[in-house]
Amino acid sequence: MKTLNVSNGIKIFILLLLPLICFPADNTPLSPASSPGQDLNQDALIAVRDFLRKDLEADNIVGAEILIIKNRKALLHDAYGWKDREDSLTMVKNTVFNIRSMSKTFTAAGIQILINQGKLKLDDKAATYLRGFRGGKSQTITIEHLLTHRSGLPISIITDFKDFNKYNSLIDMANAIGETGPETEPGTRFQYSDAGVEVLGSIIEIVCGMPLYEFLNEVLFSPLQMTDTYPVTGLNRKGYNRIASLYGGTSGNWKKFWTPRDAPIYPFTCGSQSFYCTPMDYARFLNMIMAGGIPDNQEILTREAVKRILTPTDEFILPGTEMTYRTGFPDYKVFHGQMSMLFINQKNRLDDQPLIFGYGGSDGTFGWVCPETELIVLYFSQSRNFLNPFPFREFEKMLYRNFINPGWKENQYVIPEKYKRYLGYYSPDGAARNDAKFKILVENENLALEIPGKGIFELNNPDDEGLWIFKITDLLAVSFVKNKTGNITGLLLHQSTPFPKINEENPAEEIKSEYSDYLGTYKMLPLNKEIHLIRKNNQLAIRFSDTHTAELTPPDSKGRWFFKNSNNCIYFGSDKGGRILSFYLVERLRLSRID
Repeated sequence: MKTLNVSNGIKIFILLLLPLICFPADNTPLSPASSPGQDLNQDALIAVRDFLRKDLEADNIVGAEILIIKNRKALLHDAYGWKDREDSLTMVKNTVFNIRSMSKTFTAAGIQILINQGKLKLDDKAATYLRGFRGGKSQTITIEHLLTHRSGLPISIITDFKDFNKYNSLIDMANAIGETGPETEPGTRFQYSDAGVEVLGSIIEIVCGMPLYEFLNEVLFSPLQMTDTYPVTGLNRKGYNRIASLYGGTSGNWKKFWTPRDAPIYPFTCGSQSFYCTPMDYARFLNMIMAGGIPDNQEILTREAVKRILTPTDEFILPGTEMTYRTGFPDYKVFHGQMSMLFINQKNRLDDQPLIFGYGGSDGTFGWVCPETELIVLYFSQSRNFLNPFPFREFEKMLYRNFINPGWKENQYVIPEKYKRYLGYYSPDGAARNDAKFKILVENENLALEIPGKGIFELNNPDDEGLWIFKITDLLAVSFVKNKTGNITGLLLHQSTPFPKINEENPAEEIKSEYSDYLGTYKMLPLNKEIHLIRKNNQLAIRFSDTHTAELTPPDSKGRWFFKNSNNCIYFGSDKGGRILSFYLVERLRLSRID
């Protein structure tokens, strides 16, 4: 299998959608929750509550807050689960959440304000403001490239939270980003980039001569009365007792990786993240967008700026992949504007205004707005579920059916004949429990594998070796086992784990061998564990620990080195000169068909 170059900064993005095309004349402030059924079918509210309650009961989230607004009145505002499970702190309304990438919308709004003030232009070069961009391909990157994720810059130069401490300031980090340079030609394609938004934030600081938060608070948060929106950094720990703890993991295996008592994740305010916010505060920001940038007759953004934000440029591609972002709204595709996600009905022309738009944060903060019904739905969580993310597509279908187009029924998909032979249940050999059943099914017109407790993963069509590689990563794949008559009797789940080489071994000249180039120390990144490739009995071997060493057979014609008496193997990655950079451990789990 080809290997995927994945940064730790990659995020699976859940959305926050904003209203857009119908800017109502009534700009009254948002009101508190009124009678639960006002202007909305009570069954629709029950559907939302039931959906979230089931997700909580399945332990797919630790806690969440939901806010539904219609006609600028909050009709449903509930909290579920835990703000901190270990400390027995229940989730309450108006909790403060780390909104991660939703911070990008604030930074983009700040840029738009400076454009309207004549202090910036879309075609300005980043190199005009930052010395780190004054060389190589970085010097061609413009403000517009950065706003539309077309700069070619990497997802991030941060691979660990500790990496933030390498830089003295946002401007310092932005200069390092420019020196790193773009991975693709600026202006040629969409490539989601946290790094690009850090550059936008630093340009704001340089042009305005003040820290990013101070500027955004002056021109955006204070005018909108967003008093619960602020960065939590080494310089600012405001309101820590109201902030939810951050969790990562999956059902039955949640790990708390940050609490308000811990040192802040961010040493300084970033352009792409670091802001914390309540659902109600973010609703005020959405209300400003819905009002064309002019809520309560107070201009925050011009209508021209709002139009720029909502103009589609490219179809949204998931970070680190070639997969387009999929939505549960029927007949919609997701595009990107100037730091906005735009939901375009495929029946409309691309130059039509999108009916839904927004952004989201990777810790589980998102929402939806339908301007035709003046409906805003905000969902905030702090549960970063790595393997079974919040089922937002199903939630979107539920919203569409209950709120946007009542009575809508999903068209029944006719499964192609070529997929039918694979459908059914599979289980690891010897497993008897129902929760060990894997399922092959069709999802979004693709063959898919449902892993118990982990979620549904779409598969690409098989390659020349019969591998159905996961769409979300080519480190996972499925192959099918057939009997002599061609019937499917089982499958193999292939998982590749990368081990980058961190240290060469330089054997003495007299003991060099055909294996010498492979010898050295490698690291298993997820566990930060070192593995050693050594010689043993004149064979290449892997030393996992002082007591565990496994010998490998010589490579086959495809470059795979198999473990003795095992179907597992490794293969190596190298640079153009043939220098070994890494190896990949391929493990295979065999499952027998049981239906």
